[in-house]
Amino acid sequence: MGALGAVAAVVVPMSCLGASEALAHIVTTVTVRNNTAFAMTFRSPAGQILGTVSPGPTGIAGAGGGTLTFTVDSHIPTVASIHFYLENGSRGCRFDTSYTANGGYTKMAASSGGTFVSCAAGAISFDPTTRDYSITFTLN
Repeated sequence: MGALGAVAAVVVPMSCLGASEALAHIVTTVTVRNNTAFAMTFRSPAGQILGTVSPGPTGIAGAGGGTLTFTVDSHIPTVASIHFYLENGSRGCRFDTSYTANGGYTKMAASSGGTFVSCAAGAISFDPTTRDYSITFTLN
């Protein structure tokens, strides 16, 4: 595979959601599991996370099963958008997840950098009433 490696993307259609109501915001819980032999550093270019991150990512996902968990409050009832990287030198993964009222939920994981890393986006668990959702990303 090339530098980008395999790309996985999934869309959950709006037809899977319950009745929509006036909502204050969407909260996304993100968990990243690092199964590589290398500690990975969190990086998100300016403007790539829509909302407030809490707690602020610690910056490091330890090697051999270390996890990094954070939430993002979008402050918008119809949109959530999160794009970030976990990297160590020339190896790493780009992770993306989003929600739009017209398109549903999406997720994507791809190897980034010059050294291939297997990256995966797990199943999305969502609340059809609030539209809040959780996702787990994995580096192998």
